[in-house]
Amino acid sequence: MDGSKTFLRSPFLFLLTAMAFMLPGGPGLAQQSPSLEELLHQPYADCETIAGNAHRLISDFYFDDIDSMDIILNLWEEECGAVEPVLRLRILLDILENSYADSNYMFYMENYISKYENRIEAASGELYFDDYERYKVYFNYVPLRSRFDQLTRRLALDLLPDQKKGGSAYLFALLFSDNAEGFERELELPLYDGNPIKKIREKKRLKRYPWEIDLTLYAGMWSPVGAMTQNFNRNWNLGLLLGSYMNDRTRLDYGVMLHYAGDGKPFEMFVDGATKEANPTVGLTIGLWLTREFQYTKDLAVDAVAGVGFGVLETDLERANPGPEESKTYSVNTADFSLGVNIRKRVAKNGSLGLNLSWHLTPYKWDDTLVTDIGNNFVRFNVFYRFDRVW
Repeated sequence: MDGSKTFLRSPFLFLLTAMAFMLPGGPGLAQQSPSLEELLHQPYADCETIAGNAHRLISDFYFDDIDSMDIILNLWEEECGAVEPVLRLRILLDILENSYADSNYMFYMENYISKYENRIEAASGELYFDDYERYKVYFNYVPLRSRFDQLTRRLALDLLPDQKKGGSAYLFALLFSDNAEGFERELELPLYDGNPIKKIREKKRLKRYPWEIDLTLYAGMWSPVGAMTQNFNRNWNLGLLLGSYMNDRTRLDYGVMLHYAGDGKPFEMFVDGATKEANPTVGLTIGLWLTREFQYTKDLAVDAVAGVGFGVLETDLERANPGPEESKTYSVNTADFSLGVNIRKRVAKNGSLGLNLSWHLTPYKWDDTLVTDIGNNFVRFNVFYRFDRVW
């Protein structure tokens, strides 16, 4: 036994043995030893060669020789790394021997579960052979619908009835029996809330990248504060923002906020060398908002928001001779600095509902255009809905 293990642990000799198993006429160990020239013409023992031979040999051994299967797995991993099929079989063998531990397979949980689900989907298609030839590196040189896949599926089905629900061993046995839909349904049950597979899945779901764009719609109330209450009444407010994450907790949104101001009092503006009376119509802010998120539970978060933008208060005062790129009416321009807070709850897989309260500093009278002091503070109170990953 020891001698055979030593023989198989030599990668070069193992390769010759594995190749011999694939050649017509049997192993060939009793045949005449190859010459040096013949040895030099043997295929190079790269990952594809090792994987191609290893998955066939393991399928031959199955339960008859677990020790030899383990030796082949070691050589396969040594040449190709801890690839998906190697770890898949190791998980099943550990479950078989009652030695499975989550800590040994965190890498598979983080990197290979979705990959195996992709394998199941690809193998179910009519063009599975063409898909394998096109993506054989992704599939680690183990053909779709191979005897190796049949082996792991059969082993998983044998092990499944003896596994306790709520544990990773049950989930893996369910997944490797090629029941991806059952695996996903099972994982959603509250029974698995503390399971590492579910925790990793949730962490990946929440992880955001800069190229992913969200759409947020706002609707609520615009309300003047301080001196502005003498000139304006509270009224409706709408907004549309696009945003993306800078890191896991910080995001940047850009867009426009619009509020109705048509019921406000008239004020005076100095335009065309004269003081004229104007009535406000609508106000808007085009700006950037930086948000820092504080996650309290899986679905509930509180956000701190700071914004800076360009504020415009449109009026009904018409220009005498507007240029081709000028609006037909005058407006009052200002900066818009804001601080706010969100309370946000996830209500769908790719959506969240929230409340926003923000205070705005808008120094409208920062030049000589506006004669009347209309104040410089207001607040917005909005309900918003965020659509995650619209682009």
